[in-house]
Amino acid sequence: IDDLRKWGVFLKTDVLVKHENKSVTLIFQLEEGLIIRDVTISGNYPILEKKVRRAIFLSPGDIYDPSKNPEQVARLIQFYEKEGYPNTEVLIQQEERVDQRMVTLKIYIQKNKNYRVGDITILGNTVFPMNRVRNKISTLFGYKPVRLKEDLAKIDKLFRKKNYLRVKTRVKKIELDAINRKAHLTIEIKQGKKI
Repeated sequence: IDDLRKWGVFLKTDVLVKHENKSVTLIFQLEEGLIIRDVTISGNYPILEKKVRRAIFLSPGDIYDPSKNPEQVARLIQFYEKEGYPNTEVLIQQEERVDQRMVTLKIYIQKNKNYRVGDITILGNTVFPMNRVRNKISTLFGYKPVRLKEDLAKIDKLFRKKNYLRVKTRVKKIELDAINRKAHLTIEIKQGKKI
């Protein structure tokens, strides 16, 4: 059974055991799977296709399991949310060539416009002028949760240079303004004691 599963040709491998008198009959139930011939992605711009491919587990040569499509779609939606594109829609279409036991997968990505950073409210800062802390948040590019995480680390670094070694900065609230395409941020800083 292990060898059949490792072979990578069958989608399902089950064995039924029948006991009759003094003999045992093994019935192997095998469901041959389709092999992924190609995976095409469209609608990914401006994100590189290579980066999108790393977010999913669909590669040419693998056995295609259609039951895992919802998981792949969810991974892509989550990936695009981290890149600053909320409410992205993903569709996976399959073109089967049953005679060759192959399938070509076409992934269509429909993303919304990304948001810009809007108002930034800083809570808990008593050390620096408010603009100095606010300027650590990148507003030049679109709103991107991954970039925001890096910006929060820069604020922590700023406080640590002034010996606030236990500082913790976090996003308390994000309000997405769909009409103006802006993300309004509320950032909370727990400075801790100066050491």
